[in-house]
Amino acid sequence: MLAVGTPDDLMRMRSGGATVSFVMTEPTEIGTLRQHLGTHETGMRPTGAGARVLVRTDDPDGVVRKLTLDQALRAQDFHVQLRTLEDVYTELAGDEPHH
Repeated sequence: MLAVGTPDDLMRMRSGGATVSFVMTEPTEIGTLRQHLGTHETGMRPTGAGARVLVRTDDPDGVVRKLTLDQALRAQDFHVQLRTLEDVYTELAGDEPHH
């Protein structure tokens, strides 16, 4: 394994620098949501309150803005998890994250 750069540079160079998660309270097709957010790195799992959505993105603020400004999307319970140096190391080493 070889990666050169400062910790900040290494975290910035890897795609999906953050994960935004939120709950959609209204039924929403994953394809529609991906198109609206402009990313295919989106997953969805059912919850008691609707569906928990996870989005890997380099622009977490932009994702949150798109979701809060669009009145047609009913998103709530937002969480933003920034990527850590450990996440980058794990990806470079080929191991699964231990979160």
